[in-house]
Amino acid sequence: MEQIVEKERCVGCKACGDICPRKAISFPVDAEGFWYPAISHDVCIDCGMCQRVCPVLNRTAVQNANAQKPETYAAYHTDLAMRRNSTSGGLYPAIAEAFRGGRQADGGMRKPGTSYLSGCAFTRDWMGAEHIIANDHDGFERIMRSKYFQSDTEGIYRRIRDILRNNDNRVLFSGVPCQIQALVSYLEKTNTDMSELYTIEVICRGINTPLAYRAYKKELEKKYGAPVREFRFKDKSHGWLNLGTKVIFENGRIYYRDRDNDPWVNAFIAGDLYMRKSCANCPAKGFPRAADLTIGDFWGYKFNKDEKENGLSVALVNNAKGKQLLDIAGDRLLVRPADFETALTGNPALTDCAPLSEKRACFFTYIKSMDYSAAVWKSLGLSEYARRKRRIKKLLRTAAARIYHAMKR
Repeated sequence: MEQIVEKERCVGCKACGDICPRKAISFPVDAEGFWYPAISHDVCIDCGMCQRVCPVLNRTAVQNANAQKPETYAAYHTDLAMRRNSTSGGLYPAIAEAFRGGRQADGGMRKPGTSYLSGCAFTRDWMGAEHIIANDHDGFERIMRSKYFQSDTEGIYRRIRDILRNNDNRVLFSGVPCQIQALVSYLEKTNTDMSELYTIEVICRGINTPLAYRAYKKELEKKYGAPVREFRFKDKSHGWLNLGTKVIFENGRIYYRDRDNDPWVNAFIAGDLYMRKSCANCPAKGFPRAADLTIGDFWGYKFNKDEKENGLSVALVNNAKGKQLLDIAGDRLLVRPADFETALTGNPALTDCAPLSEKRACFFTYIKSMDYSAAVWKSLGLSEYARRKRRIKKLLRTAAARIYHAMKR
């Protein structure tokens, strides 16, 4: 086998490595910090399994007649603390709590077997992200919240296969759409019964390089004089819509920047500086979806004051399993029907691929010799003066809004 798929199309899911019967595939990291499969030709037997499992080459067969136009809901966790501790409306933790506890859609408890969660977590040293499997509260806490750069899934599909084949266990897997497609494809190709597999995908704009995250972390640790104790993207300390980045350090110091001032948000959302190249031709866009349930921020919705502060989730129910997942968390959620077209308009990432910025090459050149934030701002052409001017404008807008609302009372 010369290659599995062209480098520009590879999503980095690592399903090919898990399915290779000879362990002939490794994943070296390139200059941009992304991993790609490399085949050891002296070990490869040309069985073709790597190409047959690849979600780029094979659009995964959707399960249970997934919908072209799924039922759509707006939802948030009724526990305010849990909702504020999540990055959206708290939909995933509500479902994961119920699932981990063995809850069934009819309200009964599942026996025998064990309920497992599998999802993206920061590594213990905060150096990256990885997919883990857990059935305890610590694992649940690690999977919660967004990471916004690519997680390492090496070995995860094989481990989930083994769990599903043992003692009527069940698994709730969460990830970005291409990871869902990779998992389902892997289980299909290994003839694994998926009746006890449940999948949740997060609406994905694109996958960022771990290299950028590590550079950001390194710069902040140097500036604040201590290792990171906790890293929070989309922190709600100053409201959900601020898209805040909050980092807590071992010495107790805290870094916080909102969407206007944080280099990560500007590089990712405004700049498209360091997403994986395959995101420009994502194989997981459109409908029907491969996942049972699609969740994310309900952008495009007409928010009330509470929702602006604390978050609102969108839920797209793609099949009967997706509805079961929503049902088991019913007593933890406030759920109301919503318009599919509104969700689609507010979340164009469901159907549209992210662009690759013409400034992308600049970032990867600058990051070789500059701190992370300097590389971002220079790539985007935003000087300190321009950023300061932006901050002043925001302060004036905020003050004007407060005066307006005070006068209305």
